[in-house]
Amino acid sequence: SNTQGVGEDNTLDLNGLINVVATVTATDGDNDVVSQQSTSSGLSLTFDDTDPTLSITAAPVVGAAEVVEASGAGGHSQATITPPTFTASAVDGVTTNVTYALALAGGAATGLLTTEGNHAITLVVDSATQVSGQYDSDGDSVLDATAFTVTLSGTTVTLTSLVALEHSNTQGVGEDNTLDLNGLINVVATVTATDGDNDVVSQQSTSSG
Repeated sequence: SNTQGVGEDNTLDLNGLINVVATVTATDGDNDVVSQQSTSSGLSLTFDDTDPTLSITAAPVVGAAEVVEASGAGGHSQATITPPTFTASAVDGVTTNVTYALALAGGAATGLLTTEGNHAITLVVDSATQVSGQYDSDGDSVLDATAFTVTLSGTTVTLTSLVALEHSNTQGVGEDNTLDLNGLINVVATVTATDGDNDVVSQQSTSSG
């Protein structure tokens, strides 16, 4: 009846709870009957109830999602998530589930500027399924405009550019400015394993930025 801790191995045993009672009956030729009972010591039977086991062996991988920064409004690209690989088991059967969320790979700064006005782009986590690149359009230190969005639906990541952008570095001759997710945004996969009596374990794994 104690509260189970994470990874605790619960063992149910019947020692001292259940006995076997033997009844011996003897009947003679004219059907006189005598009987006696004998009781065993407590049964020694055990049932082990353990948490399911889960091990992630490879992180999720996100394909390339990029748009040419100078394309401006309407720049749009999608990438597919390759799920993490993992092993899961339980003595009473196991089911697994994988969910995904977006997370910043590092800080909020992107090293990107709007082409018009040279406004610095800052990453903002709107929700577990959306990250936006925002900027201060009028110099009042408030992020009031959106340069691009990254959204997550199922195993698809969508990058949508709303304004033309450029890198903050000095551009070289023939440099191809592209907006991509590399080093900016990660996908975090949460793998959950549930056994037959609803014990649950979960682990997270993050894609490389």
